[in-house]
Amino acid sequence: MINIIAIAIVLLVTVLIMYFWNLFRYLHLPKKVEKARLMMKKDDKAAADILSSVLSIDPGNTEANWLMAQYHLVKKWFILALVYLFEIIKHKRYTDEITEERVRETIADAFIETGEYEKALQQFYEMKKNDFLSASNYKKMINLALRLGDVSEARKLAMEAGEAHPDDGEFNYLVAVGEYEQKNYPEAIHELEEAEKKSYRGNDAILLAGKIYFLTQDYEKAVQTFRHLPKEYLDSDEIEQFMGQAFYYLKDYTNAIAILEKTANHIDIDDPHLNETLFLLGCAYEQMGNFDSAITSWKRIDQSAAEYRSAADEKITFYTTIATNQLERTIVSESAADFFTRCEKLLTTLDFSVKRKVYQDDRNFEIICTNRQDSFMSYQYYITFSRQSSPASGSFIKEKLFRKTANRVRSLIIIAPWYSPEAEQTANDQDTALYTLDIFRKQKLTK
Repeated sequence: MINIIAIAIVLLVTVLIMYFWNLFRYLHLPKKVEKARLMMKKDDKAAADILSSVLSIDPGNTEANWLMAQYHLVKKWFILALVYLFEIIKHKRYTDEITEERVRETIADAFIETGEYEKALQQFYEMKKNDFLSASNYKKMINLALRLGDVSEARKLAMEAGEAHPDDGEFNYLVAVGEYEQKNYPEAIHELEEAEKKSYRGNDAILLAGKIYFLTQDYEKAVQTFRHLPKEYLDSDEIEQFMGQAFYYLKDYTNAIAILEKTANHIDIDDPHLNETLFLLGCAYEQMGNFDSAITSWKRIDQSAAEYRSAADEKITFYTTIATNQLERTIVSESAADFFTRCEKLLTTLDFSVKRKVYQDDRNFEIICTNRQDSFMSYQYYITFSRQSSPASGSFIKEKLFRKTANRVRSLIIIAPWYSPEAEQTANDQDTALYTLDIFRKQKLTK
């Protein structure tokens, strides 16, 4: 009996000693955590060792897990950082400083760093369930949805956030991004205008507006918009390409050449836009009558860019084998007004009288004429002038034949720099007269 009592007393004393010992250890943990916090900047390894000892006693210690996560984030050891952050989520022992929102936001940021965007987005959805989403976190969430290619979800979130934060114009901008990705350009511009009304006029919004104006072929407005960007944006390859192309389509070839030349000389050789830049640069030189520089630019286009290489080869062939003299090159590069005047002079020389202009653009001029040598001037001719550097194709001839028939004209005459074999065969089958630009020389219209 005495032995049993003695054993019980020993066990009780042991339990009490262990209890008070563990109590002492637990009571001492905040001091160890604070010590580690202070040491972190001076000796982070020693601080991490102290925190590890804390977590061996209390695996759910919020402060220790948070500090260990921060330690690993600084080292860019994101996977290890996530282990400690998820321990905080697991034990749910949040503090005023270390809130669930802050922990989940940090987890999301870590997943973004590792490229796991879906997992990052999921953290924001968890925060959304608990009404934890601030305006800044809404923006992160929307950008993640855009990065994942879920444009409709990003647009939906942006509109939802805009209702929750009606004075924040950045949400209108984010809606505009969604509309832009879905090619709803008028709606995107509207949202950008709304964003500006709310004083949001970030460089990203200006850049987006410029792109939209460019894609909708409002090149003048695109240039004006891009010019509101700071110099570091204007010097970027992306904006230089937009600006160079816009100037080209605006027929401001001097500025187009200056920008496209600069871009072509420093853009990376693997950049998919390089070949497009070289092709347009050559076309700009062509319009300025600098054919040698045009050919040099076109020759730089890589064989892998089949579309641009084929078009460039056609132009090179044209200028090296077809338009080898000054007259033909002048006709191809002169202004549209000068080209039309030259065509009208030729018609007068050949005794044609213009009855009606049917169609004209920079490269083509089509009219219905009668010939003054016809006593009654009742026989009509459909005459097409073209100065395109690519060979007139069979489909080109068929299109003119259709217009001739639609206008109830009996004869078709085409004057162009050169023709494909298919075009010549089609013209021969349809009793159509084909002439080259040499007809201007024969009629002594060389100026």
